[in-house]
Amino acid sequence: MKPVALALVLFVFVVSTALAQVPTIASVKVDIFRAATPTTLVTSVTVPWSTFTCNLPKTVLPPVTVNPANAEFDDPALAGRACKGSIATTLDARTPDQYVAAYTFIYSDGISGGTSTPSNPFTRSDYQTPQGAKVVR
Repeated sequence: MKPVALALVLFVFVVSTALAQVPTIASVKVDIFRAATPTTLVTSVTVPWSTFTCNLPKTVLPPVTVNPANAEFDDPALAGRACKGSIATTLDARTPDQYVAAYTFIYSDGISGGTSTPSNPFTRSDYQTPQGAKVVR
């Protein structure tokens, strides 16, 4: 009788330990919306967590963000720091317009966290502006 009781106690301990483990972030879902209609999804991509580098200084935003290549959000492990990862492929072939992004963590157990507030607006444009203009003789 004692071996059965011991086996039952060990089984309950192993199962409760497995259930108590905290899931880790597996990926980040990036949703892109037009700024004028932030409830209408334009495109979405899921980026592996391994793409992101954390413990970085937060970026100071320029007045206008044109052709961004990276997603940035607060580092979930370190207050005052940021995580940054490439989302350039998400933004390819976007028409020139105002957009915002929202992020959602997808955990190792398949559960999604909450969705972030919208990012700063950005513009996607393939048109270049001439630089260093001068008139010479």
